[in-house]
Amino acid sequence: MGAKAGAKYPSLIAAQFALESGWGTALSGTHNYFGIKAAPGESATQHKTREEYGGKSVYITAGFKNFKSPQDAVNHLVNQWYKDYKGYKGVNNAKDAYAAAVMLKQGVFAKSSHYWSPLHKLLNKYSGIRGTQPDNAPL
Repeated sequence: MGAKAGAKYPSLIAAQFALESGWGTALSGTHNYFGIKAAPGESATQHKTREEYGGKSVYITAGFKNFKSPQDAVNHLVNQWYKDYKGYKGVNNAKDAYAAAVMLKQGVFAKSSHYWSPLHKLLNKYSGIRGTQPDNAPL
C-alpha cells in the first residue's frame, strides 16, 4: 500500500504500522493504523494517548482521524509526511529509510523524542535494509 501511495520507503510505512497500531491490534480510529490526529470537523475517535511535551510524558485525550479504508490511511500518511506538503520537506527526500525515520521526528510527526529508534529496530529486524537505495519490499 505504501508503494501504491508513492512512498519511496514502503518498509518504513510497515514499521510505522507495527509501532503505532501494535501490529494492527490497537487502532486509534477507524482504519487509523498510524495514530493520525483528526483536524477540526473531521470524523474522529476519541482516545487517551501518551505524548511528550518539554521532555515530560503526559496523557491527553485526542481525536484520531477515521479513514474509509486502510489504503485511505496510507495515502494520507504518504501525502502529508512522505511527499513535500505545505512547506514540509517529505521523508521521500531522505537518503535511506533510516534517515527518513529520523525526519519523521524532525517533522514533528511524533511527540516522542526517540520515535525513530523503534522504527530503526523494526527496519533492521524485518526488512534487512542496509543501504541508501529505495526499498520496494514490504515487511
